[in-house]
Amino acid sequence: LGHLAPVRDSLRRRTPRGLDRALRIACGTRYLRLATRLRHCKSEPTEKTVALEVAMASHLVRARTLLERWGKALVDIERAHHYRNADQLVSLLKQWRFESTEPQVAAAQADLERWAWKAGELAPRLAAAKLRKDIPVVEALLKE
Repeated sequence: LGHLAPVRDSLRRRTPRGLDRALRIACGTRYLRLATRLRHCKSEPTEKTVALEVAMASHLVRARTLLERWGKALVDIERAHHYRNADQLVSLLKQWRFESTEPQVAAAQADLERWAWKAGELAPRLAAAKLRKDIPVVEALLKE
């Protein structure tokens, strides 16, 4: 069952793209060859080879199901990012803990950092301009 190592590695690292690639490889000809070898194995009892094949298929089905859930989570992250909902974005990133090499996660994290920096920098300037009732400055800061 060594050909499932990339699947296990992607699950451990929480990388949806890696899991998708690993499943495409693991569920392809390698899986069929291994299943055929297990079915034709004469050196082991049939119960054992059937149990191994069932365990392998079950592992792959669980991984495929998790990949589907991860896909939906990435769509939710993209949606929160698109609508600039920082609270929901932080919550989703914390909940799913995907590796930061995922493009959607990297973009969301970068924008969260940028938004936090802007909020920290712009808030005092905006408050000061508001106190002075300096409308042009307030408008300019809001455009940033």
